[in-house]
Amino acid sequence: MTHHTRTMSLLSFLLLVTLVVAACNSDSPPAAEEQTDQSADQAVDQPTDIPVSELDSVPPVDLRPTEDLSADVEPTEAVVEEEPPPAADLSAVKEYVVANAVAMKRASEAYAAAAQSYFEIVQDADFDYEAAWNDQQDVLGPLLIQSKQHWLDASLYYELNEGIISGVPSLAVYDTLLDAGVSREDDTEAAFEWELVLPDGEVLNSPGNIFHTITEPTLYGTVDEYVGFSVDLDGNGEIEPGEVLPEANIFLGGAQGLDGATAELNRTLEEWEPTIEEVFTALVTALPTMEEYFAEWQQSTYVAGPSSDERSFVAVSRLLNVINVLNGLDATYASVSLVVIEEDVSLDEQITADFEDLLAYVDEFYQQEQDGTVFEAAEAEQLGDEVQERATVLADQIAEAAALLNIDVSQ
Repeated sequence: MTHHTRTMSLLSFLLLVTLVVAACNSDSPPAAEEQTDQSADQAVDQPTDIPVSELDSVPPVDLRPTEDLSADVEPTEAVVEEEPPPAADLSAVKEYVVANAVAMKRASEAYAAAAQSYFEIVQDADFDYEAAWNDQQDVLGPLLIQSKQHWLDASLYYELNEGIISGVPSLAVYDTLLDAGVSREDDTEAAFEWELVLPDGEVLNSPGNIFHTITEPTLYGTVDEYVGFSVDLDGNGEIEPGEVLPEANIFLGGAQGLDGATAELNRTLEEWEPTIEEVFTALVTALPTMEEYFAEWQQSTYVAGPSSDERSFVAVSRLLNVINVLNGLDATYASVSLVVIEEDVSLDEQITADFEDLLAYVDEFYQQEQDGTVFEAAEAEQLGDEVQERATVLADQIAEAAALLNIDVSQ
């Protein structure tokens, strides 16, 4: 008897037995087996208080054969339908950026309101800044100190989003407008084309980015034409760097520009539906830019001292900016960590550990700076090289994870 004939005979016999048993028990058909799904909750560690999202993963169902086939019959392979890998919780990315953008908008509104109050006081003094100060210094001093805090809050909340916004092509224009664009005065060819209309009707063509070439120099007096009058804002008997009455038109116009751009960013982020390609692209694009931050830190007053002619990055150390950007990128990676785990657990562990180590490394030097350490230019350059190298390794690891997932991160 051939193998095929033996198989067919046995299967015919089994079918007959099955029909007989079914006829005998027709009053009580067998109950269908119930399967339950298991879910795993993945908490996203985020630097802002936003809702914690859940990521569900379903393990493969056990479809092993339950029949004890005869030894002389070759068993057929059971067809196992593989469960799809758990999807990245991209809603967590959107929640994260929207929460930071909303907080940024609160700060920009407060900043614009303070600038409006300041403008009205100076206007009542016919834009005589010395007279306005002599008459209203009890109001103007606290008002400008509060303005700096509102500006700083808006800037720091933006930096938590900066890595994502700058790295996603459809959002990157906001990074150019708010944080990175150069002015026509600095670079005619590379200047970002836009206009800022001031309250007196003057139009500034391609004046650079709003945070660091307009509003920060205005508040801290690093551009002469943005200064109305130098004063002792905190009342300690000395006029220190950054203690100025801003020129009212650029102060109010810049504040309104910041608030308007922030409102537009919020509307865009509300409509944005992130894709996994955009998330991975943002990570591998933003991480290798650390050397730019450290070059700016090296040129700022925090390293170069009072002799620095840098007009920007005077409000806060660029090291804190780096920490905030890295925190944002770390939170972004957390949203896709689960899908990387499905492909390569050890790679995910390495990426997660390297993010933690890099943040701790930069924070160590920032705390030293806060405690009074002034780094030499050579030290700042060496630190920047080390951070850049680590960040590049991280970007390469994330690119490797994207390749395993067949995700295109090309620009």
